[in-house]
Amino acid sequence: MKTEIMEITPQIAESWLKKSRGTNYRKLDKKRVKIYETAMSRGEWELNGQSIQLRGDGTVLDGQHRLQAIINAGVTIEMLVVFDVKSDGLHIDRGKPRNVAQHLQYMKVKNATQSAVVARLLLQHETGQWDQHYNCAFTDDMIIKSYQDNEDSITDANLIAHKVKWIPRSLCAALSILGSGEYLPSQNDTVVWFWSAFVSGANISNTDPVHHLRERMIAHSTSQNRRLPPFMVRMLATLAWNKTCEGVQVKQLKIAMTGPAKTTLPKKVLVGEGENAS
Repeated sequence: MKTEIMEITPQIAESWLKKSRGTNYRKLDKKRVKIYETAMSRGEWELNGQSIQLRGDGTVLDGQHRLQAIINAGVTIEMLVVFDVKSDGLHIDRGKPRNVAQHLQYMKVKNATQSAVVARLLLQHETGQWDQHYNCAFTDDMIIKSYQDNEDSITDANLIAHKVKWIPRSLCAALSILGSGEYLPSQNDTVVWFWSAFVSGANISNTDPVHHLRERMIAHSTSQNRRLPPFMVRMLATLAWNKTCEGVQVKQLKIAMTGPAKTTLPKKVLVGEGENAS
């Protein structure tokens, strides 16, 4: 085998992939390509020793997602290239990839796994993708920066999750956005009222959105038959909070994903103002 550090242009990447059509047994993962493309466009891609691997006939053995990302981003990226690899690909990708939680743990962050989830959600809200249930194309660097920018609110959210055992982690992650920026409890009476009512159940009527959210989350935590996916928990929490900010009373709190009564999903978390009157 021969190795070389090369400046891979979109033209070079395209020529390698064109020659390799039909030779790679993995279908192209567009989401993975988008993540790489984002990192490359932001200048976050580093020469780190991971290689593009080419067989003796010049077809790509490993690296189709990175090469496609170079084409999509329209940038030139310096990479290690290994030529004349004789492997059939059976023993490639055997290493365990690092995730954001492990990066945060290495940075001595407590509750690293939960913090990574919350940081991703905060970033999703900032970028206007709050109502999307798929994984957005965020790089690890972007999620780690989101944690660093919102460390205090994420820490507060983790504390609440540990104190109140029946609060789902996905709900705590969703509502942690209330602890960022203009949502800080010291600046917003609605946040204080909402959390207090949600945790204690005191001084709320059965038409308060927070009452219905509380009932749904208790059922979610105690019955396997009534468990909800994290996305649905997030949307219900946002809906209850937004209706509280708007002063709207409800008979029930539900989201219909299909049918004539399909719910318009909340695209952002509203900012409550002043003291809640409930």
